[in-house]
Amino acid sequence: MLSLGNWNLPCFALADKSRNHNFVGRERILNSMDDYLLPQETSLPADMTSIRSFAICGESGMGKTDLAIEYAYSRRHQFGAVFWLHAGSAAELMTDFCQISGYLGLANGYSHPTLESRRKLAKAWLNNPKKSVDWGVNCRWLLIFDNADDLDVIADYIPYGGNGSILITSRNYAARDRFFEDGPGVDLDPLSTGEAATLLQRLVLGVDGRLSRTDQKALMKIASLSGGVPGDITRIAESIRDESLPLREFADLFARDMARLAQARVHAFQH
Repeated sequence: MLSLGNWNLPCFALADKSRNHNFVGRERILNSMDDYLLPQETSLPADMTSIRSFAICGESGMGKTDLAIEYAYSRRHQFGAVFWLHAGSAAELMTDFCQISGYLGLANGYSHPTLESRRKLAKAWLNNPKKSVDWGVNCRWLLIFDNADDLDVIADYIPYGGNGSILITSRNYAARDRFFEDGPGVDLDPLSTGEAATLLQRLVLGVDGRLSRTDQKALMKIASLSGGVPGDITRIAESIRDESLPLREFADLFARDMARLAQARVHAFQH
């Protein structure tokens, strides 16, 4: 049973996740996420229950977590509560999920509540998210399961009631419809060359950095060879900073390295 009182709302609990100001692209996906995660004006009234879900799938380095972070920060005012859950292991998830009761003040009045009792308090509120004990209007919440590659780990933590939205990031492409039939989601593709170049420029020079025309061409050359994977682009930016070479020289060296790598792969395939 929930303790009496008013809950600590609004509540924005993203643990250790800061907004990535170098984030670029993915506008179409962010808008698509709105279609599935944000309550529509014509949908159920605020005091009715409706669960919405979306899964961001993709290989390591594709930017799943950064996309979820950007969504949480840019849409935070659409929800009364936002909770970030590290779902890479059962222990991490249990700890984060139980903290929901602390963030909201659900366990106030309880002496030394156990992890299990805190988990039940959090689950009960998510399934019936009243803004206060004596105020019948439901609070709209967003629950983010990050790095949920083992879907069995999060199975017992998925609310099926309440007025909320569930966002999952996972390398497991079954995350879309494991918990909700025909659940929506996206399989992340690499960034376009233009987006990759913008990200690379921000990582090397900062958001307000400027380039000469020659360096812009060199940066575009590097971006076109990068493959568009955000994780790889981050490592390339680190190499550029460490080498302290002019961008044109680095671009030429990078192109030769990529050509040698491609040749080695062809040789290995043939033999």
